[in-house]
Amino acid sequence: MRQRYCIILNPSAGVPRKRFIADVLARLAARGAVTTVVEPRNRSEAAIAVKEACSTHDVIVAAGGDGTVRHAAMALGAAGIPLGLIPLGTGNVLAREIGLRRDAVSVADALVDGDVRLVQGATANGEPFYLMVGAGFDGRVIGCLNQAFKRRLARAAYAPAMVRALMHPVDRLQVTIDGVSHTANWVIAANARHYGGGFILAPGASIFEPGLKVILIKAGTRAALVTQLLRLATGSLGKELHQAVTVIDGLKIKVEGVVDQRGAVFGQVDGDGFGALPLEIDAAGPQLRLIVPR
Repeated sequence: MRQRYCIILNPSAGVPRKRFIADVLARLAARGAVTTVVEPRNRSEAAIAVKEACSTHDVIVAAGGDGTVRHAAMALGAAGIPLGLIPLGTGNVLAREIGLRRDAVSVADALVDGDVRLVQGATANGEPFYLMVGAGFDGRVIGCLNQAFKRRLARAAYAPAMVRALMHPVDRLQVTIDGVSHTANWVIAANARHYGGGFILAPGASIFEPGLKVILIKAGTRAALVTQLLRLATGSLGKELHQAVTVIDGLKIKVEGVVDQRGAVFGQVDGDGFGALPLEIDAAGPQLRLIVPR
């Protein structure tokens, strides 16, 4: 029986959701749960809090966005304690993957009565991730994102970041998938079906199965890149055959930027900036015990 919950709350994740958190806590208390809320000031404090809570709690709960979930999972390591979600982020991709609705009743019911399933993670430069890695345009968007605006404006904060990213010359990438070389302007290695919130990018991907879907996007001009963004917005980027987009199953992927006047190429992991390339991606990553709705 799950009774003792340690909630790791990211106070900067998305728009403030104090009433939502209060509703979830009240419903957990009504179900007999004992909750401890920790608000770490940074990732180091969050990692320490997670490790300390493993010996005194039945569940660790990540209350924030997908980045909060990833860092909580990294801190859990091989402890064997299940991880629950309170989705407070902008995209909440993992919550969408498991069908967790963002309302207090659904969240509390899942935390108390939900099943525990194994999520198959992967690694990027040795660090675990559970949703996706991107290099090129989306990495540049994250680099241009104003975090203060994101806290206040949520999704609307991405619009100026996308405009700034589009003003940069299109990136050029060299991608090696299981020993075979490819070229692209934007690449996403997807472990999940969803991307950036409600967009379906990789219909054949599953967080519960091993292997990654590698989406190679060839868009050598800004106009071509905008076209692919529109296809992503309509859910057809990774689903319909198109000469500018290739989807390949991959286990070991290396992504390198072609160095020229365009400068360094940047990546993102589960929605957080991950610095400049190269990226070494391995589909064989750590598993995560995740609480999902029954």
